[in-house]
Amino acid sequence: MSAEKRDICIFLTEMTTMEKYDVLIVGAATTGSWFAREVAKRGFKVLVIEKQERENVSRNYDIFHMQKKEMEKFGYPIPERTDDDYAFEFDGGSYYSAYGNYPKRAHNEVIGMHKHRYILRLNDDAVKAGAKIIYGAAFDGFLFDENGRISGAKYKTAEGEEEALASIVADCSGIPSVARTALPDGINAENFEISPRDLFYVILRYIRYPDGHEKVIHTDSYLQYKVWTAPQADEKGAILGVGANLCFDYAEEMFREFRKNVPWCSYDVQKIEYGKTPYRRPPYSFVADGFIAMGDAACLTKPNNGEGCTSSLYQAEIAVDVISKALNEGGYLTEERLWSINKRYIEVQGKAFAGTMALLTGAAYLNCEENEYFFKNDIIFSKSIMAGFGKGISIPPAEIERTLRLITAGVATGKIRVELIRHVMKAFKNSTEIKALYSEFPETPEGFDVWRGRANELWEKIGSMADNCDETLIDRMERRKAGKITSVAAD
Repeated sequence: MSAEKRDICIFLTEMTTMEKYDVLIVGAATTGSWFAREVAKRGFKVLVIEKQERENVSRNYDIFHMQKKEMEKFGYPIPERTDDDYAFEFDGGSYYSAYGNYPKRAHNEVIGMHKHRYILRLNDDAVKAGAKIIYGAAFDGFLFDENGRISGAKYKTAEGEEEALASIVADCSGIPSVARTALPDGINAENFEISPRDLFYVILRYIRYPDGHEKVIHTDSYLQYKVWTAPQADEKGAILGVGANLCFDYAEEMFREFRKNVPWCSYDVQKIEYGKTPYRRPPYSFVADGFIAMGDAACLTKPNNGEGCTSSLYQAEIAVDVISKALNEGGYLTEERLWSINKRYIEVQGKAFAGTMALLTGAAYLNCEENEYFFKNDIIFSKSIMAGFGKGISIPPAEIERTLRLITAGVATGKIRVELIRHVMKAFKNSTEIKALYSEFPETPEGFDVWRGRANELWEKIGSMADNCDETLIDRMERRKAGKITSVAAD
């Protein structure tokens, strides 16, 4: 026996003493917990490693919310008013123009929850289904078999380094994407790090209005500034949020612009929370031999608002089906056997979100006056389009023709800049082309290289939302940071 083969045998012998799982999940938040529960319910052996201790899980911010119909679709538990994770509920809200006019109403029942408590509920549901969760366990690399294929993972705890074998490792670790970014180079599942320019920076002000102020019972959104207000647990208060690409300082500059242009009553700030969510295209392929990326680690957020809890489950639901069948069939879970997850997700949600991201990247070019004109004339921001905003924007050819006609009329009356026509036409063209290309996603890894090359070229044309940030606001932000602006906007 050669020395190489002897080492392999020793390696395999050592590995066989480890506990073997069907699925090893990195991260125990919304996607990881749900995936663990669903796979365990089907009789498979599931291990979840979560880097935080139980008492610190999902404490990055207090309140988050989900649409009730999507919670029902995926079997998320819906808290009762008496439950400690319940915060509030409301029925949709309205979208407003840059100066607070022309509201477009959207109806969606929404449940607000205390995130830490709710995630622990999801964790406990996964455990009840048969999954095992180890808290304070940080992913520390993959295990590989004699063929160089992923066969499990290493993780660190307070007691030291541990190892576990698994048929598949699922990265549900969020923005850090600790497992996906540890993948070897040269495979179809991309190991890129989510860069600062690929993030959406969110600032949440928990505010309290003066006595006598009307109770906040729905959301109001101002798309020009990516500002919204929503209920919170305090019935006399609200959450006043802002989100933006580029950085937190730019988000604050957007908030100042909002306060300057939209009348608002006084309020007291109770606390401020900061968060981030991915805002970029997902990896072209989620899978590799013995691996899948899910949730924020796969950048599966809604491009219109950055929400990713339930949008991630459209992929996770497909993954449960494909992986369960593969595990029941036996044998190694190769990229080829997992590939249909990519194709099915694109058809269910992926191509719609890609088209929306391309369209919104172009729409970010609007100034306040143009936004006002668009709202007034139901251009893109129509009630019908706003009603289905969370599913991806779909604009029929007749609506595109109408949009271009109204924009041309706006140019003639001085309401619209001439160059906006070019930006809007480019956005429509890019949106149509990227959706068409995603419809052609290959059924198998064969032909993927050619498809990926075409996709790279098109996304290069589309660019990033960060590329379209307001130059005036960027300049103001830089001058403020340099101390050249000393005035403090109202909080």
